[in-house]
Amino acid sequence: MKNSKIFVHSVRKYRTLSLTKEQVKFIALYILKLYSWPCFNEAYKLFYVEGKKRVPSNICVLLTPLGLAYWICDDGEFNKKDRAVILNTQGFTLEEVELLVSVLTDKFDLKCTIIKNRNGYVIRISAKSLSVLQNLCAPHMPSMMRYKIGL
Repeated sequence: MKNSKIFVHSVRKYRTLSLTKEQVKFIALYILKLYSWPCFNEAYKLFYVEGKKRVPSNICVLLTPLGLAYWICDDGEFNKKDRAVILNTQGFTLEEVELLVSVLTDKFDLKCTIIKNRNGYVIRISAKSLSVLQNLCAPHMPSMMRYKIGL
């Protein structure tokens, strides 16, 4: 796989299992080989400390419209009732969520609030900011994920 840009490689294999003397069944097994590229080590070190995910202090510099779009695709959801976007940030501390809200507000002019739920804190991006968010993120999102920003 020299010079390959494939990060996951799957191989389909078949194994024969004897069920009875008369029957034989084939079951497909998938074996995944995951490759780790050294270029991702620096990003990992920024976002993980002692194996725990964290928000780096320079997130303002790191977060771009493309990164925000990917974040929403992964951890976002659209609330149809009030036309707000929710970012699931339950794995972060309140201080980290406050930092994220300040970046979303200051850098992207999004109206955000922090909501405490039973698992931690989530970020709610107001319907008042929906058109701004859509303009920022839609060009970077696969069409099948745009429902997460109300499109």
